Amino acid sequence: MTKLSPKQEAIAEFFAHRSDDISRAAELLASDRYHEEGWLVTSCHIAALASSRYPDSPDRLAFTTFVRTYTREPTFWSQIDLLFFYQLSRSKFRDNRTYANFEPYPEIIRCLERHYGEQAAANPNPRFVPFEEILGRIEEARIPIPEGRNLRDWLGLFTIVEQLYRYVRSGSVHEWHFPFVTCLRQADGSTRFEPNHIITAERLIGEARALNTNLAEECAAKSLWPQAL
Repeated sequence: MTKLSPKQEAIAEFFAHRSDDISRAAELLASDRYHEEGWLVTSCHIAALASSRYPDSPDRLAFTTFVRTYTREPTFWSQIDLLFFYQLSRSKFRDNRTYANFEPYPEIIRCLERHYGEQAAANPNPRFVPFEEILGRIEEARIPIPEGRNLRDWLGLFTIVEQLYRYVRSGSVHEWHFPFVTCLRQADGSTRFEPNHIITAERLIGEARALNTNLAEECAAKSLWPQAL
């Protein structure tokens, strides 16, 4: 067995500690009493890994880039949520400068409604549609995109990984808001939580573990700290 260098041992210890931290977050998620805290803590662990890998990037960009790069489910996280897309004008992001003022939006909506129907997005299937399929529909319709605007980047704002950041990471930290679970009050005064979205507690903690493992493996293979990759 090859002996690890002091640097390699330090890197391995770093990720082992992070793995322990994620396991403790899993215990919170498994608890009805601290379930919401589990969502917050788990998303913060993902954000911390992202920040260590992309220290010079803004929080949102580091987070979404990290998940897209190190996930084992890239197809899942790149899906577009048609419900989110359709209801942008009624969402809390309607005035967000990142989303607002994309001139072709109304025409794109009409294009997608021809394929998926006005009510289809409220149905779990086809609520979530592969990114490339949506992109292909729009390109096929030859909808003009203003110069200087990037359709692929803008569509990325409606992907599941973007929701993971905006509703889970940012929503829990800044608003103590957990829209992807429904809190049910029981007759005995206790509470339990049920998922109402494709991002579940099980998927969240599984993703956190996988991201930590994948980054650890790359760091070990290259004998580099995350920020030096």
